[in-house]
Amino acid sequence: MKKVEIRKDLNTASLYIDGEMRIPVLYGLSDFPGAKSNTAQGQRNIKNFAECGIKLVHCDVCLHHGWRKSTPFDIAPILAELIGVLETEPDAQILIRLHVNPPYWWLRDNHEETCVYRGHQGDWEGLDNGEQIRLIQDDGWEHLRASFASEKWKKEAGEKLAECCKLLSQTEQGKRVFGVQIANGIYGEWHHFGTDCGPAMKKYFRKMLEEKYKTEDALKKAWKDENVTFETAEFHPENFQQAAFGDLRDPETEMRMLDSEYCMQQSTIDAILHFAKIVKENWEGGVLTGAFYCYYGGAIWNGAPVMGHLMEDVAYAHPELIDFVCSPFPYLKNRETDSVPLQRGLLESNRLNGVLHLTEMDKEPLGTEYRVGGLPEKHRESVAMLRRNVLQPILSGMGLWYYDHRIVTKIPEESKNIYAENLYIKHGWWENPKMLSEIKKMQKITVKYGSKKYQPAADVLFVCDTKASFYCRNFNFEEYDIFDAFGRSGGVADYVYLSDLNKAEMDRYRVVVFLNSYLLTTEKRAEIERLTKGKQRVWLYASGLYTEKGLAIENIEKTVGMQVERSETYDFAQIVHPLLKSERLACHKPFPNPNFIIVDKNVETIAVNANGECAAARKGDDWYFAYPTLNSEIARWILKEGGAHLYCQTGEPVLAGAGLVLFHSVSGGKREIVLKNGKKVKLSLKEHSAVLLDAKTGKVLLK
Repeated sequence: MKKVEIRKDLNTASLYIDGEMRIPVLYGLSDFPGAKSNTAQGQRNIKNFAECGIKLVHCDVCLHHGWRKSTPFDIAPILAELIGVLETEPDAQILIRLHVNPPYWWLRDNHEETCVYRGHQGDWEGLDNGEQIRLIQDDGWEHLRASFASEKWKKEAGEKLAECCKLLSQTEQGKRVFGVQIANGIYGEWHHFGTDCGPAMKKYFRKMLEEKYKTEDALKKAWKDENVTFETAEFHPENFQQAAFGDLRDPETEMRMLDSEYCMQQSTIDAILHFAKIVKENWEGGVLTGAFYCYYGGAIWNGAPVMGHLMEDVAYAHPELIDFVCSPFPYLKNRETDSVPLQRGLLESNRLNGVLHLTEMDKEPLGTEYRVGGLPEKHRESVAMLRRNVLQPILSGMGLWYYDHRIVTKIPEESKNIYAENLYIKHGWWENPKMLSEIKKMQKITVKYGSKKYQPAADVLFVCDTKASFYCRNFNFEEYDIFDAFGRSGGVADYVYLSDLNKAEMDRYRVVVFLNSYLLTTEKRAEIERLTKGKQRVWLYASGLYTEKGLAIENIEKTVGMQVERSETYDFAQIVHPLLKSERLACHKPFPNPNFIIVDKNVETIAVNANGECAAARKGDDWYFAYPTLNSEIARWILKEGGAHLYCQTGEPVLAGAGLVLFHSVSGGKREIVLKNGKKVKLSLKEHSAVLLDAKTGKVLLK
């Protein structure tokens, strides 16, 4: 009987199957018909990746395919997907993405359990457009879908899921399944299908209020409403409503809104845990469970209080149910040639909590829309991006799957690739001997270095807080600019949630960047002061504005150590510090509202706004950017002041960890990389190079 587990014996979350440590790199079949395991292209590429040393396979199956109205559950459609994998590669171990959506007949029979969507125009029911062959097609268009809060859906889908798990785990093919990724929501990624204000969600909301406040007097006090009761409490999660303090919400007067959005988020994690428990209890022999969850990078936007994943702490609090989480990488950045790559998950937090993170590597070779396997003239560029995107999670001690998807953008009229947009006919993205050779080389290195005890390398720490999203009507700045600035500074950073700061290995960090720590209790502020003493601390925008007692600008002063006031000036900030060559701090419009300025006379001014008011300053070890932006020149200055290691100073991305260093250069030329042990490695690079080095010896492993 197969035994599968996540162990923490190698300083990260390591995958073991039957006592053997397995590198968590998978080949991922897509969800559309042309990518199923019984198709010619699916089987070709299962074989291709097995020959590269990748025999873990990820495939997509749906509960509704076997969910009948009056007859027993039929596992044949799901079993067929496993059979297709194992007939092709008998040594494969399988992770299944199992969608728990109900069939359309169930949605029609249980209309009161479906979503009612809310927008500027009011409320409307989901569109009954019929069940599509590709389940998630048009998921974002507010179709007929079950509410995350529906107790009837969770009960009946749970019963079918239990039946499915019992039947499937008893088959020979089911015994080769090592994990179940529970999927639902938009694209299976546990985003709400929209702002759901249907009867099931409203019922769930009333129950949540009763559990939170216990008495109606407590509810009246919190909501500042003498007439409200648990029965009459209105549900208003729509984030487009005006806020009380510029674009920031005041819990003193807007607790109704905050409770409503909290309800949406709680319904998401409750559903995930509900189904994970059922899988755990009904899969004979045991299996890992997880879901698309714990998104942050590229996922904190205006709709995050409704659509986001803001309760990572609840997921981490249930290690008996959540063995792994997964996420696609942030598409717009990781699909760009000259960008600093980013992970949607905060991988260091996952490591600290013993949770395996699997990144969906979803970037095809360049020119796939013209030619299977990509254009030859774009090969170097494609390889550089492939290395960068694949190795980033590996260097963070985590894993990934190569998602063999399809071209989803509009195909040019002159395209020569007839497979590009077809749901039923497809060639694999990496069906190119050169690309497969590259994948094989990376896998060999990954096995060698990933089998050792994990060695973290970062000495810069980003601290991110999902809970801040509840307080933001508009997302006040483009966080990626901050990631990009430090990503081009020459240093290397880790990323954790604010809730995990007390778990972080603080001794190795020299600089700590508090990205959006707007809510800091008195206890949390004291913890930060203790953990970051003697380190360079970077604060952005409304840092510490909220405490357990509410909102006050004085709270920012207590946090950043500088006197701060609100300003009515909304314009770009000019850099005025004599050590800096750059002229302006780029800030995305609309400008943050409220806006703040520094009025402390005992600071080192970095930038001023159009009225000459101080918009960014340094005081001792604290750096505060009231305009929530900075650039790589400033980031490099901060790192130098903190004594952080700089691998290079050319403005090009560096990744490090697991005993490896990856340097990505678009322009090429002569470069010098300085390793942490002081060894200098001189490189002569072609354009579009992603060079992989041994972190101790400087040996070039990939060039």
